[in-house]
Order: sequence, then C-alpha cells, then structure tokens
Amino acid sequence: MSEDFELVVPQRRYFHAGDDVSVGRFSGSRALAAVGSTTALINVFTNLFIGVSLGANVLAARFYATKQEKQMSETVHTAVTFALISGIVMVFVGLFFSKAALLLMDTPSDVIGQSALYMRIYFAGMPFFMLYNYGAAILRAVGDTKRPLFFLIIAGIVNAALNLFLVIVLHLGVAGVAIATVIAQMISCLLVLRCLYRSDGSYQLRFSAMTIKWIYLKQIFQQKIIMIMSTLYEYRVLLLCNGEEPELGDV
Repeated sequence: MSEDFELVVPQRRYFHAGDDVSVGRFSGSRALAAVGSTTALINVFTNLFIGVSLGANVLAARFYATKQEKQMSETVHTAVTFALISGIVMVFVGLFFSKAALLLMDTPSDVIGQSALYMRIYFAGMPFFMLYNYGAAILRAVGDTKRPLFFLIIAGIVNAALNLFLVIVLHLGVAGVAIATVIAQMISCLLVLRCLYRSDGSYQLRFSAMTIKWIYLKQIFQQKIIMIMSTLYEYRVLLLCNGEEPELGDV
C-alpha cells in the first residue's frame, strides 16, 4: 500500500518542483514565490481525490486476484468515470475559487495575481491528472507497476523540456510552467488510457462502458476509510513504542 502511495504522489511533487526550479532560475524570485505559494492549496484540493484512487487500487486488486471478471470490469469503469468527473469538478474549483483561497492563505499581494494565474492553468489539467492516477492505480492492481512509472518518467522529461522552452524562449514565466505541467499530465494520461484500452481481460477499458456503479464507488470509499483508520492505528502504535502516549488531538 505504501508503494502505491509513493507512486501516486510524485507526479504532483516532481512537476511542481520542476516548476519551482525553472521560474526560480529564469523568471526571478517573485515568480518563484507565486508558484511556491500555491503548493499547500493544490495539495489540499487534490489529496482527497488521489487518496480515493488507492481505494480503487485495493478493490480492483481483490477482484482481479479472485478472478471476478464482471466486478473487476465494472470497478475499472467506475473508477475511470469518477476520475473524469472529479477532474472536471476541480477545473471549475480552480477557475472560480483560486484567488479566494489564496486570499484566505494570506498570499502576499505582490504575487497573488501570478499565483492565481498558475492555479487556474494548473487546474485546467486536473482531468488528465485524475485519469492518470486512477488508471495507474488499476494497472498496479493487476501487478503492472513498471508502465505507470515509465509513463511518469516520459511526462517528467516532457515537463522539464517544456518548462525551459516556455520560460526561456517564450518568456511566459509562471504561465509557461503551468502550461508545461498540463501538457505533461495530458501525455501521461493518454499513455495510461491507451494501455488500459489495448489490454486484454477484465481490466480492459471501453469508453462506451464508462459509467458509475454506486455499489463499487461506495466500496472504493470504504477502502479509503479503512486505510485512514489503519494509518492512524499504526501512528498510535509507533508513539506507544517510542514511550509517548498520544493525545486525543494527535489521532
């Protein structure tokens, strides 16, 4: 489970780090501050949905291991459909609430305009971001951990190259690194969807079959809740092993 989480998080972490390096080196400290001030907000907005993808991973792995092909297929299509819908929702969240959220975070007035611009462009790529992570979760559930990582490496290289081109050559600054991230996310998304579409067996993706089966969506969320409770329990045990008694607020 921890390996799955480590494969989910880097897409956002590494792309964002690349954005920081590019604007910090070639666009100045104000552009760096603008991009950096969005990190916490982007994490807050995306962690919930990305965490749910781990629930999809667990449920799909269970159905695949027990050869329940119908349930596996419906789980795949439910997860991908939910990813698309949640990604579209996040587009509108970023478009209409970015500046208000940045104001609540006391973002400095001299960078808030660029920060809001970065977030609006970044969130335009959320459907790609969500589809990649949910699609990769399905592939990992069937034991295919190499291709999602390979797709992520390709997207990372594209992101780095586009960062340099858009910032140095076209002088787009904050907007440039955000556009580069969206394009890189689109590439990783298309590679994962192509992989699922061309696969054989119960996890094959058919766009005509995309729908949400509420019974499986409910189970996906239940798996996520179980993982949260398990993490809290492990945290409490760790504190006890270190001779600390966790306070109520700690768990």
